[in-house]
Amino acid sequence: MMKIVFACDSFKESMSAHHACLAAKRGFDRVFGNDYLPILILMSDGGEGMLDSIPPTLQGRIESMYTFELAGKPIEARYGWIEKSKTAIIESAYTCGLTLIKKEDRNPLLKQHTDWG
Repeated sequence: MMKIVFACDSFKESMSAHHACLAAKRGFDRVFGNDYLPILILMSDGGEGMLDSIPPTLQGRIESMYTFELAGKPIEARYGWIEKSKTAIIESAYTCGLTLIKKEDRNPLLKQHTDWG
């Protein structure tokens, strides 16, 4: 049986890598049918969506902890944990990313995050 790889990144503020892979697969199915073995690989360029793509690939898991967002409010943020190598994967978008800020409040002169960098 033929294998087809769908390797997609997320689309900022609109579609996760997982949903992009599923959409590509649906489009492929419409044109070519479904007589193949689909392989979905979640990709990331290191930005938003990175955490969703790495732990499943490396037999990791998603954990959460409390931290502070850009305005200083406490929030629960996710991070990846790979037990075998004792590696934490931190996606800063969960504490200081655009998705946490309303579009009308996105003014870099009024926000800061001194805990990163």
